[in-house]
Amino acid sequence: VIFADTHLDASFAWAGADRGVARRWRSDLRRALLNIVELAVDRNADALLCAGDLYEHERFTPDTQAFLAKTFAELAPLQVFLAPGNHDWFGPQSLYETIHWSHNVHVFGAPELEPYELTEGLTLWGGAHLGPANTGGFVKDFRVDRDGVNLALFHGSELSWLHNEETSKVPHAPFRAAEVEASGLDHAFVGHLHTPRLAARHTYPGNPDPL
Repeated sequence: VIFADTHLDASFAWAGADRGVARRWRSDLRRALLNIVELAVDRNADALLCAGDLYEHERFTPDTQAFLAKTFAELAPLQVFLAPGNHDWFGPQSLYETIHWSHNVHVFGAPELEPYELTEGLTLWGGAHLGPANTGGFVKDFRVDRDGVNLALFHGSELSWLHNEETSKVPHAPFRAAEVEASGLDHAFVGHLHTPRLAARHTYPGNPDPL
């Protein structure tokens, strides 16, 4: 099961001075994540994958820290893989570093794709944003170095869809669709665009609850 762009603790600035509205919408974001977790259990999924922007680095609270640790720990032994994006970038003060994650959670913390063998012949490659901006593309100069099925998990901007349909989005970690196939990857699961998109070699799940 793949998801991205939950943006826990988003400000919902459009709500203005009505803090109650913003608080209810933030509660809905948590419910959306719990629904995703329930789906993974109901479908007997092999793994739960998050392609970034799980939360918002500038706004997270200790309560969010406890919520995420508990939510993913309760999924064990189902494996959870997290690839930090530009809003939840990987760094010393990020939740990815400060939470004592349960053994079933794996956080990708390198600025380039690194492998995790899910089972014999099946590898998941994941990478992380290490800052809120200026992250290069993950697949342009990447080449798979092994046989079997190779999947990728990262947060980035596929340039044709970004330019054609989401011109307000900043192109973080840009890539072109053809680069996924050229890299040797069979498929990439990607976050950043908030509208679901399905292509031959990559998938955007979109954000599960509107912002």
